[in-house]
Amino acid sequence: MSNKMVFLSLIPLLFVMICSCKNDNSLIDEIPDTNGQVVELNSDMFIKYVWDYKESPEHFVFKGRKPVIVDFYTETCTPCKALRPILENWAKQYVNKVYFYSIAVDKGDNAGIYKVAAKVFGFGGYPSILMIQANGKVKGVMGFNSRTHSEIESFLNNNGVL
Repeated sequence: MSNKMVFLSLIPLLFVMICSCKNDNSLIDEIPDTNGQVVELNSDMFIKYVWDYKESPEHFVFKGRKPVIVDFYTETCTPCKALRPILENWAKQYVNKVYFYSIAVDKGDNAGIYKVAAKVFGFGGYPSILMIQANGKVKGVMGFNSRTHSEIESFLNNNGVL
């Protein structure tokens, strides 16, 4: 067999080896094509795209590469309902610059996310918002009033920098 044929036969093996070397703890790509929408996450998606709170419940480790806003809300929360259209507007305004995620903590197993986040970030009510820089620096704010609105707007105007 010629050297060229041996080399060509090894390419698929090399490809498989390279692809399988990716570590689960490495940075991953965000949800593709959010198209300026607020993306509803469930527990599994949160673990995959934002923070594996089961792996590191005491310490926030960001898994994304772009700034993110995460809105923890409940279906019955009046301030949460008031915040939603504002987040949707910001998501359109900052498309491809900042990703917007929301988590209904009163659905499925999403309450577990909030329980851990509440402990780490001192949350005690709704809405609770995480502002996460691309480098993983994070700040949590709670409630929806002029102060939290200004803090979120400042984060956005500074291109996702706290």
